[in-house]
Amino acid sequence: MGFFRKNKSDLESNSYLSKSSIQIRSMVITAMLLALYIIFAAIGNLYFKMTFLASFLNLDISLIFLIPLVFICRWQWWMFAAIAGGLANFIWAGVGGYIGAIYNVVLNVITLSFVFLLKFLLFDKQNKKAINEDANNLVNNNQSERLKYWKIVAICIISFAYSILVNCVLNGIIFTPLYMNLYMPKSFVSVSFIEVEKIYNNTNNSDARAMLLYIPNYWTGIFALYSAFNGIKFSIVFLVLIPILIMLDKTNIVNRYFGKNTKLN
Repeated sequence: MGFFRKNKSDLESNSYLSKSSIQIRSMVITAMLLALYIIFAAIGNLYFKMTFLASFLNLDISLIFLIPLVFICRWQWWMFAAIAGGLANFIWAGVGGYIGAIYNVVLNVITLSFVFLLKFLLFDKQNKKAINEDANNLVNNNQSERLKYWKIVAICIISFAYSILVNCVLNGIIFTPLYMNLYMPKSFVSVSFIEVEKIYNNTNNSDARAMLLYIPNYWTGIFALYSAFNGIKFSIVFLVLIPILIMLDKTNIVNRYFGKNTKLN
């Protein structure tokens, strides 16, 4: 049942699916979810400002529409969606939004890749054994349903913690120095995070301190601001994803329409 476990009947029911039909269906679902991602990313960036943390932060939860692709399509499809979705930042931010575009591409790729890794470790290895299981093991398979759904929850929780940590580190090393150099070039003449940290820690510039909650220490400010921001953002994303992934598995949509059991995906 579902895309986390496969059996012989699933293989037989999907034997008619051709490689071209699976590719077309994968292209269609990728296009649909990518379109939703872009729409919600634009709405989040244009209308949902998190000014209580910082004026430049926006509540963008559009990753909700990309992560399911990891469980539906081959990796090439979700990787394309991750990159194309990130580059869509230019639509609402213009040429000056290149930092946001780079950030979104990197965020999308590392988040989806990590979810893919967890899926491989927790499910795909077991799926290879399940394909060769005899039908008599159906009772045992049904008994493992609860464990399977707890693994879905585990993927979301681990990805939540990972996303917060990685975002804090990336913002501290790459993106905050780029923003400070872009908007305050006289104060921050370098994009090196080492130089930016030294300047920030020794400055009394209120505009610079405002970017990190007026906290005088650079890395303390980075983790305080971005852990709070990403905690809010990713808690919404993964809380919504848990029932979505469980629904995908219970309805067996992935096996029926995207031929996961044919080894083409």
